[in-house]
Amino acid sequence: MSNLMNQSFALPCGQVIKNRVCKAAMTERIAKGNNLAHQGHANLYDRWADGDMGILLTGNVQIDRRNLEGPANVVIDENNYKDQYDALKDWSAAGTKNNTQLWMQISHAGRQTPGEINSSPLAPSNIGLKNSR
Repeated sequence: MSNLMNQSFALPCGQVIKNRVCKAAMTERIAKGNNLAHQGHANLYDRWADGDMGILLTGNVQIDRRNLEGPANVVIDENNYKDQYDALKDWSAAGTKNNTQLWMQISHAGRQTPGEINSSPLAPSNIGLKNSR
């Protein structure tokens, strides 16, 4: 990497990022059938944190299981957060090792929810998306 890429920098909020390399948010879709985080998330982010990333952006972590971006998204809501508390802590610990930042992408898919998941998703507009297929 060039010297600039390896230089740390401070955000206006005071948070220091160790370098300028960021893993973009990608949907993992590896949650268990109940949409809970598990050891697989920790293992994946542990490996990425070993890659000298400055920031790891998580995949979609949903706040409403009725409006998922796709199957096997992690959902954190009032009904399940206690059930996955330890797994979320492990995920966080893995993603922040080596002075790496882990930033969670908190999501609500709205009208982008696939019809197989919810044929009438909650969204701020009832105008459907054009089918891109």
